[in-house]
Amino acid sequence: MFWSFKRLNKVTLYIYITGITILRQHVITSMYYSTHQKC
Repeated sequence: MFWSFKRLNKVTLYIYITGITILRQHVITSMYYSTHQKC
């Protein structure tokens, strides 16, 4: 049970990090396009 919980926690952490990376990349892309349009 403990190992199962630890494994699930690891998967959740991986999904969380992946989500943050995608979100951050999306924000950076949006900012880049916005700045590019202004100039």
